[in-house]
Amino acid sequence: MTFLDARRLPAQPPLECDVLVVGAGSAGLTIAREFAGAHTDVIVLEGGGERMDRPDQRDFRGMYRGALKGRPLSISRWRGLGGSTQRWAGQCGRMTAADFEARPWVANSGWPFGLDELEPYYVRAERLLGLGQFDPDQEIATDEDGSTNLITHDFRFPAERNLAKQLNDELAEAGNVRIVVNATVVAIETDTNGKVSSGVRVDTGNGQRFGITARRIVLAANGVENVRLLLNSTSVSRHGLGLSLIHI
Repeated sequence: MTFLDARRLPAQPPLECDVLVVGAGSAGLTIAREFAGAHTDVIVLEGGGERMDRPDQRDFRGMYRGALKGRPLSISRWRGLGGSTQRWAGQCGRMTAADFEARPWVANSGWPFGLDELEPYYVRAERLLGLGQFDPDQEIATDEDGSTNLITHDFRFPAERNLAKQLNDELAEAGNVRIVVNATVVAIETDTNGKVSSGVRVDTGNGQRFGITARRIVLAANGVENVRLLLNSTSVSRHGLGLSLIHI
């Protein structure tokens, strides 16, 4: 793994790769690990630094709606290597079959597949985090009429919660992976139809901007930031890529 700080790169550095991953949190680092040691040139971009820095949190400005209305988005999103795994509690648990079922009193509820569809992915994630095999839910109390009123649900915690630290040794041995910090992606570059990506534009936070070309781009900057980035990519449409893609 090659580790770079975008603020210390020369102006307009000639960076290009096969796979460009935007975000070095749990999703981005896991994807980079899948390519480690392969014949694929991978660059992972992280908007923050090696550690979470309070000033960097300004880029996560926004407010929650719904149950958390009025609270800032930055309370649960952290910039820096490892993303929000720098600060999460680490509690891990599986969903239950009931979570996938339609509820007549909830509009648009129900998933198009069941819990079994996620089984192989749960196994891989649990192995990655060293969680061991989860125990099935157990009924531990029932009412007189036989209905269950208390069920135990297995939750586990990884020994190392920060994924950047956990995967450091594996990624360090990968000669095909480069991680660039202080590299905030501000736009995705595409062809004139907005359907084929060619790279991204990066802002280092110190007045420098440059482009990186890539054959494939993976957005792993969390649900809110992925959408922001798509909507901010207005070179083809003033509405951004997000709305353009809806009509493809």
